[in-house]
Amino acid sequence: MRKLIVGALIFMLLFSIAAPGFSVSAAGSFDAKTPITIDGVAYSNVALDKSYERTGDVYDGKWTDTGTDGKPLGKMTDGVVAEAGNDEAVGCYKSNETSVTIDLGKAYAIKQVTTDLYGFADWGIPDPDLATITVFVSSDGSSFTKVGDAQKSEEKGEGGWKLRLFTLSLGETVSARYVRVTYKINGTFCWTSEVAVFGVESSSESSEPTESSAPSSEAPSSSASAEPASSSSSSASSAASSAGTSSASNPETGEDDLIYAFAIVGVAALVSIMIVLRNRRKEC
Repeated sequence: MRKLIVGALIFMLLFSIAAPGFSVSAAGSFDAKTPITIDGVAYSNVALDKSYERTGDVYDGKWTDTGTDGKPLGKMTDGVVAEAGNDEAVGCYKSNETSVTIDLGKAYAIKQVTTDLYGFADWGIPDPDLATITVFVSSDGSSFTKVGDAQKSEEKGEGGWKLRLFTLSLGETVSARYVRVTYKINGTFCWTSEVAVFGVESSSESSEPTESSAPSSEAPSSSASAEPASSSSSSASSAASSAGTSSASNPETGEDDLIYAFAIVGVAALVSIMIVLRNRRKEC
């Protein structure tokens, strides 16, 4: 009997950890190089090492994403996610609204888009909790369709740094070649390190976007005025602007809720069984 109970406990524990969609990142970052599995389908980061254009004024410090030729260095799609806010994997542009438009090279069925956003008051980098991040898609690179606002994670960070991940997970895939992520922040410095677009080869079964909108795709300017001060100096000034603070819930199927319910039931059962075993030992 005791072996049966122990076996059941081990099964529930392994199920809670390995169930699709159930994952925890202790550092608060995410993995842009490893495929994710949703509803039994593996989606890889199809934006990895792809070219992109980015709007916003150039930042000249070591956290810049602009090369001497004026083009992006590729930090947003190199698969390297910053481990901390002062990590040089971060690529900064200066604007209260910045867009990254990725050319995937061909159409893919897009399922999820994830990006990170840091804040640090001492350097004038705005709080990511006040940001709104919106995802658009396009088949031709000219006419873009909004597919939704990303949902932000709980806040992580240390030493004054704040980090939130923003994820848009679609109930049904959308077929697109171009993906645009627009960051609306409550300040000047857009402090992010990666945009991951998880998808698979496009097929005729993928849903096509129906709601159209066409934000402009501007080339980054070469001007660079204010820079964040060091943590030992006074706070850098940031341009205050009103930005949307609401984040819409992303469309989801009911599977994730079911998985979490199973995990909770498993934990509750584990606790109950442990209590019963302890009481039996006392009776003996």
